[in-house]
Order: sequence, then C-alpha cells, then structure tokens
Amino acid sequence: LTKTPHLYAIGPGENLRSELLVWDGGVQESRVSDGEAQIAIISDARAVFLVYAYVPKWQSVVVPSSVKTSAQLLSWVKTAADKAGLSSEHPFPFLLSGTVEQADYHIVDTPSDGTPFTREKHDKHKWHATLRDADVEMLGFYSEKHAGVFVHHSSPAHLHVRSKDGKVMGHLDGFIPGKRMILMLPAQG
Repeated sequence: LTKTPHLYAIGPGENLRSELLVWDGGVQESRVSDGEAQIAIISDARAVFLVYAYVPKWQSVVVPSSVKTSAQLLSWVKTAADKAGLSSEHPFPFLLSGTVEQADYHIVDTPSDGTPFTREKHDKHKWHATLRDADVEMLGFYSEKHAGVFVHHSSPAHLHVRSKDGKVMGHLDGFIPGKRMILMLPAQG
C-alpha cells in the first residue's frame, strides 16, 4: 500500500499487539514493552485490518470555539464535510491538528496465549493512557454505515492520535478539544 504516494491509514497491528498509523506514507507503530509505550517508525507492517485512503491534497477548516466535546466535534466534522462537497453518505478520511485539553487513548496488547479471541479479551488487554494540554495530530475515518467494520458501534469515526513531538501514538478513545484546532478534509478535484 505504501508504494502509492499520500497513503493515510489506521488499524490494529498484527496479532492485535500494536496500533498502526500511516501518515502521508510514513508508517508508525506503537506497542507496549515492559509496561511502557514504545513508538517506532517502521518500513513495513502487518495489520489485522487497515482502513486507508490516498489523499494528495487537503483543505483546511478552523474548528469553531463552540465545539467543546468529541461528540460535538464529530457532528461538526460531518457538517463540514457536507459543506466541502464530500458526502457523509460515503466514508471519508479527515485530519485534526491542534491542542487538546485531554485525549484518552489505548494501545492494544493481546497476548498470543492460544485462547479464543473475544471482545472481552480485547478490552482486557488494552494499555490505557491520557494526554493533557497537548499538541496533537489525529487521523480519522468517518462512516455512519460501517459500525463494527472499521468504526466502533458507539461512534461514527475511528481515530488514532499522535503527539506532535512523536513520543505518543495510539487508538483514540475520547477527547476534549482545545482552543485551537484545524480540520483537514480531502480536497475535491
């Protein structure tokens, strides 16, 4: 997939032992080692599943200061996409950049112990952490029609977050937007 320029992708890593983020073709992996998150730039990766898009050009929109919660933000993302000529009837990628008051994220770290994989096992083996007052970048995929496929049943979007300093990356569970955020949507034409 990375041979084609401008790849953006997210998903859980091979054997549910890491989180993957591909940002403009660069592959980043976060995994847990000795109880700590380890972030690495890698040249190849395998994923359990990967949601991806090739986006050569983005258009920016300032997130209004009236947006105070992640639910409000996702609702606004849908509206902004429709106004930008993207139909929210179809899945689309988006980027968010700026400051978050708080971002809760996890890295999946499911042991290969031979037991059947279940939702409970998946939830039990998540390494959780929180960023506070941090400058971040997020890659998300929005869809109201793919619950349980590449978005969770409780949200119309699947997002991964990374700190701008590159020290933190994982699957975003929830967040409180900060004062300055920019939404980027695929540019049309």
